[in-house]
Amino acid sequence: MTSTAKSTATSISAIMNGPSSTGPSLERRILHPQRPAPHAKLFVVRLEPPGQPPITVELTLHPSDRDYMDIAQPKAGEVRGFLYDPRSGKVQFNLEDERNNLTIMLADADAMAAELERELDGGY
Repeated sequence: MTSTAKSTATSISAIMNGPSSTGPSLERRILHPQRPAPHAKLFVVRLEPPGQPPITVELTLHPSDRDYMDIAQPKAGEVRGFLYDPRSGKVQFNLEDERNNLTIMLADADAMAAELERELDGGY
């Protein structure tokens, strides 16, 4: 049986020591698209917390959240890491998961571009 929980993202330090869990993002929806960007977003995520049945959770990410600009926001179908507190039902993106950490993703992309440039330059 699948349960559903709602959560608002907050900074990682403010939440939990709970277990990490991975799961696919089932949906990403812009909230209040008529407002100027950046927009709040709602993510529907399927988690399989250790020792618990799978759950579907909603995670809302607001531009005012401390980590908003650091998160590589997943499209539907992408698997990401999350922190989940079973006692409170709170869930948030796990920034230690490189798939969520925009800074790491951009650094990796820069390194790949530099490597490609070196190859095209003949190693010079």
